[in-house]
Amino acid sequence: MLVWSRSGRILVWTFGALLLAVLFLAPLAVILVASLSRQWNGALPTGFTLEHYAEVFTGASGDAVWASVVTGLVASLFALVTGAWAAVRYTSLPWGTEMEVQVTGIAAGTRCQLLVTGPRGQDLAAGGWTIAAGHLAAWYPASVPFQDISVRGFAVKAGGKILVTVKAG
Repeated sequence: MLVWSRSGRILVWTFGALLLAVLFLAPLAVILVASLSRQWNGALPTGFTLEHYAEVFTGASGDAVWASVVTGLVASLFALVTGAWAAVRYTSLPWGTEMEVQVTGIAAGTRCQLLVTGPRGQDLAAGGWTIAAGHLAAWYPASVPFQDISVRGFAVKAGGKILVTVKAG
């Protein structure tokens, strides 16, 4: 629907801005205020603090944040260097773990192998495939004989080189 009059356009833009504020910005503002509040039992918080943010970067939480940042940076570096990207979805079954891998940035006809890092840090070949031309969004199957909780990570290898890694979890 096109609105031709100036007053109609102003009304539509105002309505859109209000809708955006109520549906998107207001919940974000409440989350921000809640993260800064000391305690919030009534209609408004009783005090403000930065303790919650300090706790995120210390102890076990800090270690987890640091591990996530390092993992993200390493994965991004691999993706930049190789041009490859991978997603792995997996599920535990009675006999082990079944996986499906989707990769991008790898040329059609390339023979790939999925390596899975197991519970003792060993890499196990879980499956192999050839990138099919015209099927760039294909999911390739793989499996390992141990449960998904034991999986530490994944690596896609081609031509003797690791093209991309994915952390489990």
